[in-house]
Amino acid sequence: MIKYADSEIVQILPDNLKRKPEVVALSYAISNMVKKWVTYADLIGVYSAIDKLPEKILNLLAIEWRAQYFDESMDIGIKRRILKQTLTWYNHAGTPSAVQELVETIFGTGEVREWFTYGGRPYRFKINTTGDAGHNAIGEFEKIIE
Repeated sequence: MIKYADSEIVQILPDNLKRKPEVVALSYAISNMVKKWVTYADLIGVYSAIDKLPEKILNLLAIEWRAQYFDESMDIGIKRRILKQTLTWYNHAGTPSAVQELVETIFGTGEVREWFTYGGRPYRFKINTTGDAGHNAIGEFEKIIE
């Protein structure tokens, strides 16, 4: 049995078409495209399963993805939210929006105010939140920021 990811259209064509260079080239191009789609489809399964995966697997994913801000001692809900945001955070790391998303991930709600909006020292920020700012959440956030 031939797997569709390993097949080419030219394999099912009549002999007179198999000999045409343009048909062979098109078959090869489509085959490469299908291989990429299969690879992407396999990766989608991991993202959709984050809410169902056991904690041990989440910890391994964090290592594999080099998840920023991840710590194995965190609550499992926070771990899931961090893993879901990891790739997005890599795209805009160091920006105020990344810090804002991190605040929302850890505390649920919050606002990041940059130093120039409150007259503070340059390159500092303040966080206002009405979310769960218990000792554990604050400790996790401090570790991440460091």
